[in-house]
Amino acid sequence: MARYHIETYGCTSNRGESRAIESALRDAGHYRVEEPEEADVAIMNTCTVVEKTERNMLRRAKELEEETADLIITGCMALAQGEEFREEDVDAQILHWDDVPSAVTNGECPTPGPGTEPVLDGVVGILPIARGCMSNCSYCITKFATGRVDSPPVEENVEKARALVHAGAKEIRITGQDTGVYGWDKGDRKLPELLDRICSEIEGDFRVRLGMANPGGIHGIHEELVEVFDRHDKLYNFIHLPVQSGSDTVLEAMRRQHRVDKF
Repeated sequence: MARYHIETYGCTSNRGESRAIESALRDAGHYRVEEPEEADVAIMNTCTVVEKTERNMLRRAKELEEETADLIITGCMALAQGEEFREEDVDAQILHWDDVPSAVTNGECPTPGPGTEPVLDGVVGILPIARGCMSNCSYCITKFATGRVDSPPVEENVEKARALVHAGAKEIRITGQDTGVYGWDKGDRKLPELLDRICSEIEGDFRVRLGMANPGGIHGIHEELVEVFDRHDKLYNFIHLPVQSGSDTVLEAMRRQHRVDKF
């Protein structure tokens, strides 16, 4: 049994990754402590967007290294820029999200079973429906950490949503690097079907919020989404859809997959 301390930085998708790590650790009998000084291992789930964020990640990693026995660094900065931690002589394991649970106790931590109780943020359940995107934006380093979209089956995500509701979630936050391209890697975009099934098949008093989607991905399914939103009051009338710029010249330089007219 290990005492772990976990810190998460960045977007809702990253918080979802941390919830998955915690579920696996808790299922294995480990327990969380609030202070790194009390932990056998500290887990730092990093973000990387701008230089200021990167400096903050390096500073906090150095602090955690001094405050705890063992340090594991994961997340976007660890996966895309792991060499920066090494250059700062941070004594830590740099790991993919999926590899963190087994590393906590040297490979003795089992993967979570289907009955694992999900970890909630109050009454909010975070549901990362896929990892990665289909874009190649000129300014984005996150893609080096997450890769191209990798979509689990719709049924798997519906069951995860059901588990969150049964655990007490009043709000399900659908998240990912680009929710609009969910299923694209399997040949058919599945976001409308997923939202429809969560709202129609899961009993309970809850709402659903659709997170980060790139305009280029949403455009091809927007009519289907309109129909799903119209059918289900459980869906917030909201989509996180960044315009980024009102200039086609800038959007082209950014290598975004949309232009002003499409948005």
